[in-house]
Amino acid sequence: MRKIYIGVAFIISAFILNACNKDTDIFVPDPGQVTGPDSTWYSPVTALMPVNDLQQSLQLSPDIDSIEAGNNADTINSASGLQCIFPPNSCVDSNGVAVNGKVYVQSFLLKNRGAFISMGLPTVSNGNLLVSGGVFSIQLQKGDSNIQLAANSFLKIGYSDSLLSKQMELFDGVINNESFNWIQNSDQSNNISVGNDGYAIMTNGLHWINCDYFYGDTTYANKTNVSIKLPSNLTNANTLAYIVFKDIRSVMNMNGNTETKQFVSSKVPVGLDATIVTISKDGDFYYLGQQPITTAAALSGTSGQLLTITPVRYSLDEIKLYLSSL
Repeated sequence: MRKIYIGVAFIISAFILNACNKDTDIFVPDPGQVTGPDSTWYSPVTALMPVNDLQQSLQLSPDIDSIEAGNNADTINSASGLQCIFPPNSCVDSNGVAVNGKVYVQSFLLKNRGAFISMGLPTVSNGNLLVSGGVFSIQLQKGDSNIQLAANSFLKIGYSDSLLSKQMELFDGVINNESFNWIQNSDQSNNISVGNDGYAIMTNGLHWINCDYFYGDTTYANKTNVSIKLPSNLTNANTLAYIVFKDIRSVMNMNGNTETKQFVSSKVPVGLDATIVTISKDGDFYYLGQQPITTAAALSGTSGQLLTITPVRYSLDEIKLYLSSL
């Protein structure tokens, strides 16, 4: 086991050292683009823009398991450490008809800040910062059909975690106007409990679920905005931007402002150590920006903190390795 830790540390150290030797790779637009570099900021950002290809290229692969749906309970223990117990007769098709036989289970269990970025899942609810105790997702499929949970069926989810808090609540992932958000689950029949080394959850929902609590209150008191300015060719059409917090398991997305041509955060609590992370795809080139920051109250005459970042060119594999270290 000690050899494994040493190996991982060596890889991450090599990556950081490599970053220091990339002075010649500081942002240069890809000259091979058909129409040339595009410095336009768009509203809205559409599915055909490079930022969507970038997000898809970062996505992680699900664990694949199977159950025998029918009159007996069945259990999966995924490679990620997620355990899920399916009660008897819990699977139905889109018409509510009971499904029997082999059903494939696609699952995720995410406990890493970089994994949240890879999957496009910032820990934010209506602009307020959340602290995550783990994000998971379950999807069911039989043949070409998506399978649902039967009415009044509840999954028993369990996993171990080093971050244990009795403040945790369940949040459901929703997409509105292509923007991802976490909404508190108001169904009292869903619940979460903390054990000696992890969480036990009862849920009647599938897809993305987050175990979270709000960091501080949800008012604007003692909070600030963070903005970043990038080279002109890195825009909201080809760039992802996040604040990655150091001492809490939280990431906040930064949205493109078409008027200022900057990426801007929601309200961030003051006094937190973090790193601004930007990932861009310009033509066939990938870029990673990193800037340490301590969030601070806005100075007189300003609306918040403003930073200028010059990303460095990396391969996609190097960027994925960096995300896995967060």
